[in-house]
Amino acid sequence: MQTPIDLSQVPPRGPVPAPGPKMPHGKKKPGRGTGLAIDEYARPVLWGAFILSLILLLFLMAGMYSGAWSKDALHHLAPADVTRQMANIALVFQLLQVTTFVSVVCLLLIALRDEKLGYVLLGIGLVFYAGLPSLTLFVYNWRALKPSHAINLLMSDFQLLSWLFFLPGIFWTGADLLRRFRAMSEAQAIQRVNMKYGAAVPKQKAVKQMFLGSCWQLPYCREHVRQKCPVFLKKRGPCWWHKEGCMCEERIILQAVITDDWKQKAARADAAFNFGQTRSGLSQGEKRDRCRKCVIYNEHQRQKYKALVTATLVLLPVGVYLEWPALGAVSAQLMGVMEVVMKRFSFGEAPSSLPYMHGNTSAPVEYVLIGVLCMIGLTQILKFIEFLCFKLKV
Repeated sequence: MQTPIDLSQVPPRGPVPAPGPKMPHGKKKPGRGTGLAIDEYARPVLWGAFILSLILLLFLMAGMYSGAWSKDALHHLAPADVTRQMANIALVFQLLQVTTFVSVVCLLLIALRDEKLGYVLLGIGLVFYAGLPSLTLFVYNWRALKPSHAINLLMSDFQLLSWLFFLPGIFWTGADLLRRFRAMSEAQAIQRVNMKYGAAVPKQKAVKQMFLGSCWQLPYCREHVRQKCPVFLKKRGPCWWHKEGCMCEERIILQAVITDDWKQKAARADAAFNFGQTRSGLSQGEKRDRCRKCVIYNEHQRQKYKALVTATLVLLPVGVYLEWPALGAVSAQLMGVMEVVMKRFSFGEAPSSLPYMHGNTSAPVEYVLIGVLCMIGLTQILKFIEFLCFKLKV
């Protein structure tokens, strides 16, 4: 009597799917923070400090923009009430400083490796340094109010508070600049690309090298291939010009391997080899993609990136120094445009001038504006150079 077959016990045919990668128990994939357990504690603290900072800031803005702390409103209060209001402003602002400091520290922990963090902090700092004073003047002009001594002190305090964002923002932006500068090193640059041709080839120390030289003058040109390579023998340009080289083209590799008496056959091999007449059937686009995955071409791109970044780091500060009067005029025009816009769209009587944009108080605003814009511009230029050299590989 035949035994019935239980299909549920029959192993499935075909390859068994490979198990996916598993993370260690209790660990998560690395994010943008420190990767330590402190990130989990910093996140709720950040939200708590942020909410408290928002409540304190709303309290100060309500007192500022409601007119309760205007010159006329404080003038009608008793001296004891004025003292109480000033004490409340001082207390709330001190708490705001503490909660802002805690928020910034927690934000730095949970977004430690985020390259956008520095720019975000610089933007928030600009809002506190120049945005809130300008907004306050706009609102007071709209409501025909006069700022009191308390309002002026509060604006100065907001500008001091902005340095809690400026200092780490400048540091993190500088770290991003340093990271891009360090990308000029061979290890960082080569790891950025999907290397396919020559990834296992070590650097050759015996080759006479030249910065931004041809392929046979770069550190990945192998001596035993070099003397039999038609690209080196013809010397009609580097291999990426012809899109054929010793890392990717079979004819060049075979010629280097099987030709023993190469001194006698070099002339015939050199004459017989014609660039561009490969039998691989690859299009020009496919050949260009092949060059983008070659270790020799990427070494050339790394050197090109190093030259462009060095030139940028030298020329930009020199240009800022030489064109400082012009940059000062541009910043003055920007502040003038801001003043015109505020006057134009003011609901009340247009003021004759804005105190934060004229006189001695405008110089710090000008320096901060030019410095932040130059730093952001420098990082964007380096990003563009990195995009050209390692992404487009032009």
